[in-house]
Amino acid sequence: MTPISFKSNFISPVNIQKKSKDDNYVGSSASLVEIDVTNDDDVFAVDDLPKLWGNKNFVSEISKNIKQIYTYADYDTPIKAYAVTLQSSHFEKLKPNKILGIVQLDTRAEDINELDYLQVNPKYAKTYCKSSDTRSYKGIGSSLLDSIKNIYPSKKIHLTSAPSAVEFYKNNAFVQTKSNDDQDFIWNV
Repeated sequence: MTPISFKSNFISPVNIQKKSKDDNYVGSSASLVEIDVTNDDDVFAVDDLPKLWGNKNFVSEISKNIKQIYTYADYDTPIKAYAVTLQSSHFEKLKPNKILGIVQLDTRAEDINELDYLQVNPKYAKTYCKSSDTRSYKGIGSSLLDSIKNIYPSKKIHLTSAPSAVEFYKNNAFVQTKSNDDQDFIWNV
C-alpha cells in the first residue's frame, strides 16, 4: 500500500456496490482517503457534510471534532478520520459531494482503537432508506470497517453502537462484549 502524497492521503481503492440500470447491484470502486486535519480543503470538505447530509446523526460530531483539531492546531492528535469517496484522483481538493461515508477513530491506546463515529451519507444508508432498492450505492459502511481493520490489523476495535446499527456491526464480524450493554462491540478478540 503506497500512499500518494497530496493533501487527503489516498490509502487504497475500496469495493462498494453500485445500482445498475437493471436494478441489480454490481461491484464498483471508490477511494479510501485519510482526512488531513492540517489542510484547509479537507477540513472544509468535512465541515460541509452536515449541510449536504441534512445533519443526520454522527456527521455533525465528526465535522465538529475535525474542525476543533484544525482550529487548535492539535496535529499530534490520536483522532483519525477516513472517508470513502467517489473521487479517483485530485485528492488535493477533496469534494464533499463525492464523500459517501466517513469514520472517526481514537487511536491513542496501544492495543485498541475506539471507533467514535461512523456515518454513511443518508441517501445510501440502509437505516435511512425506506426501501433498500432506493439506494444507488451500498456497502459503504462495511468498506469503511474493512479498511480500518486492514489499516490497524493488530489492534482491536471497540465501539458502542447506535441501536439501529447493532445488526450491521454483527454482520461485520464485531462481537458483543461481556458487559451488560448489548450495544457494546469489539472486533479482533
